Amino acid sequence: MNRFLMRVIVYFIAFALSLYGLGAFDYNRFLKRKADPLKAQLLYILIAMCMAYLIGQFFMAVMYSFYEPVI
Repeated sequence: MNRFLMRVIVYFIAFALSLYGLGAFDYNRFLKRKADPLKAQLLYILIAMCMAYLIGQFFMAVMYSFYEPVI
């Protein structure tokens, strides 16, 4: 249960950081001029989710490699 809770917290923090970081990126230049705003927002959320997954996996791999008990 402890690892599950830690993973959820790491993913939520990574998602928030991804949304914050993507705010600096001007993605409207890469979309069509008359793109549907709903599609653009969905793309924005999906990119943030993918980044959060990758960032979370990286941090969990680093944390588990340092805190694994030596037998």
